[in-house]
Formats: sequence, structure tokens, C-alpha cells
Amino acid sequence: METKKNIAAAVVGTSLMTLFSYLLTKSQKKNYTEPEVLSEIVDENNSSVSEKEAKALGWTAHYGVGLAFTSAYSLIWEHTSIKPSIASGATLGALSGLLGILGWSQLFQMHHSTSTTYKAEYYMQLILAHIIFGIGAAKGYKLGSKF
Repeated sequence: METKKNIAAAVVGTSLMTLFSYLLTKSQKKNYTEPEVLSEIVDENNSSVSEKEAKALGWTAHYGVGLAFTSAYSLIWEHTSIKPSIASGATLGALSGLLGILGWSQLFQMHHSTSTTYKAEYYMQLILAHIIFGIGAAKGYKLGSKF
């Protein structure tokens, strides 16, 4: 597993996903921004953490999960006949979105202000956001091989 490729994949994929989520948030007037929602959950569930620390934890967790996903993608791209491409990135991203929904469903159990309707909408955008993440990760992985 090559560190430069994984970091490039994580940064590109997570950044594109986050940009998509911020644009969707602006257009839909609902918060779909993963790092901000993570920050809210940390803030709501830990009174000893300042708002600034909660935001830092939200962003760190968001990019950390991105790195975990791209590390798994790397194993697939390096040890199978599947190579980084738009198709493989989109497929791995969709699968990651399903895993993401499992994780977010657990997190939302701790976030009392999240409505059932919002959860369903959040999960739907999460699949598309992860497809964008996967495509960005594939492109970033290829970019990382140039360093």
C-alpha cells in the first residue's frame, strides 16, 4: 500500500464529496455537510469539548474516514484486476455509501435533534456523495502515483 497514493486519494475524494455536500446544503437549505454534522454530534454529546474543538474533531474524523476508505480501495486496486477508474471509483463509492449509512445511523441515535425525515434525506445524499468521493479517490490515487 502506497502512502502518497492513499493520501492523495483521500484528500481529493473527501474534498470533492465535501464540496458536493456544501453545495447541496446551500441549494436545499438543509445541513448535509458531514464535518459540520459530526461537529454537532460531538458538541451535543460532550459538554467538556468546546465548539472549536468539536469542529476540529468533526473535520478530522471526516478526513480520517476518507483515508480509511481509500486505504481499502488501494488494497483492491493493487491486489486485484480492478484498477482505479471512474467505474471502479463509483462502484466502491456506492458501497462505501452503504457502509456510511450504517455508521451514520449509529451516530444519529446520539443526535437527538435529527428528525426521521431528515435522516432519510441525509442517507440518500450520502450515497451520491460517496459515489463522487469514489470517483475523486480514483483520480487522486492516479495523481498520487506521479509524486
